[in-house]
Amino acid sequence: MNQNKDTDQYKKKLFQTFKAFISFCDSNGLEYYCCGGTAIGAVRHKGIIPWDDDVDVFMPRKDFEKLFELKNVAEESGYSVASIKDGSNYSLFMKFYDSNTTLWEIKEIPFLSGVFIDIFPLDTTNDSKETFLSKYHKRRQLDFFYQLSYSHYSISGILHYYKSGNKKAFKKGLMSLFVPVFMQGYFRKKLLRLDQKYANDKGNQIVSPYGDYWGKEYLDNSWFKSSVLAQFEDFEVKLPVGIHEYLTQVYGDYMKLPPKEKQVTHHYHYYVNLEKRISLEEIMQTELK
Repeated sequence: MNQNKDTDQYKKKLFQTFKAFISFCDSNGLEYYCCGGTAIGAVRHKGIIPWDDDVDVFMPRKDFEKLFELKNVAEESGYSVASIKDGSNYSLFMKFYDSNTTLWEIKEIPFLSGVFIDIFPLDTTNDSKETFLSKYHKRRQLDFFYQLSYSHYSISGILHYYKSGNKKAFKKGLMSLFVPVFMQGYFRKKLLRLDQKYANDKGNQIVSPYGDYWGKEYLDNSWFKSSVLAQFEDFEVKLPVGIHEYLTQVYGDYMKLPPKEKQVTHHYHYYVNLEKRISLEEIMQTELK
C-alpha cells in the first residue's frame, strides 16, 4: 500500500533530502561516498537509475559515528538520523531522513522514518577475507533475529505468502512467531557490543560490514583514499576515487543495463506521506482503514 506516493514527487523529495545530507556533511566535515546503485546511477545515468527509488552512501566509521552524535543538529533543520543506538532504526546501518514526511517501509515491521537515504559504515581491518566473512555472517544473523523480534506477521498474512508462493516471506513469518518481542533488548545489546568490537579493528583493508554483497565488499583501501565529484541529476555527489574498481568488483560490467524484466525497484514502501509527519497510531487508525 503506497498512500500519497507519486513516483516523480517522491524522487523530487528524495533528491532534496540527498542535497540536505550533502550540505550537512560539508558543514560538519563529514566524508561520504555514493555506493551501490546510487554510484552506478551517477556513473551510468548521471543521476538516479531510472527504475530505482533510493539513495545509498558509505561513510568511514569515524564519520558514521559522528553523524549520530550530530543528530540534534540535523533536527534543527528539519531532518533526523535513525540508528539502532537509540532504538530509532531496526537495522544496523543508519538513515538520514526528512522529518516532515512519513515513510513506513515494510508492512510487518512497524517503524517510521521519513523520505530517507541509507548510510553504511566502512570499517578498517587486517582480517583475512575468510575471517571477515565469518564475522559478517555472525552479525547478519543477529540482525536478522533483531528484525524478527520487531516483526508483526498475522496468521492470515503468513498464509497469504504461502498461497502466493513467496517462500522467503512465508518462512520469515513463521520464524517470527517464535521470536518474542521481549527479545528486542537482548538482540540489540548484543549487536551493539559486537558492532563496537569490530568497529575498533584497525588495518589496511576496507570492509563494508552491512552490505548485501558478502565477500565482494572486502575492498581495497586505495579505492577510498580520496573522492571525486560526479554529476547526479542537477547537483554533484562524491564517489570514491577507485569507483571503477569498486563497481567492477561488486557488479562486474556495471555499464551494461540489466534485462527489462529486472529493471524494477527492490524496495518496499508500505505507506508514504510526502506532506506531513504522522504517527503509527494515526496511520493504523485512520489512513489504512
